[in-house]
Amino acid sequence: MAINPFRAGVGAALAVGVAAAVLTPILLPVLARSARPLARQAVKTGLIIYEKGRETLAEAEEAFDDLVAEARVELEQEGLFQPALKDRDWHSQETFQEGPNPPGDEHPNPATQTKA
Repeated sequence: MAINPFRAGVGAALAVGVAAAVLTPILLPVLARSARPLARQAVKTGLIIYEKGRETLAEAEEAFDDLVAEARVELEQEGLFQPALKDRDWHSQETFQEGPNPPGDEHPNPATQTKA
């Protein structure tokens, strides 16, 4: 039994394809003109959402930094936290100590260098 191509929908598909080929040059400029304001509005909405997100993230970061600073102060007051060397004042006498280099330290201590 042979299959009739027109009964299988090939004829309708062909008619739709021809209609699309004929109407596309006419409808495309109309659709492009009407789609431009929609695209512009979508970009504007995206920019607003992006800026709000940046603002919210900055506020959350500031609140987190405040919490960390408060916790650090409380731990220092309780004697459970000692700041790392990088947090100390590099010019204080506490940082630069006189004396020989620790074992295994290849870098010379400027405080123990003799001037030639």
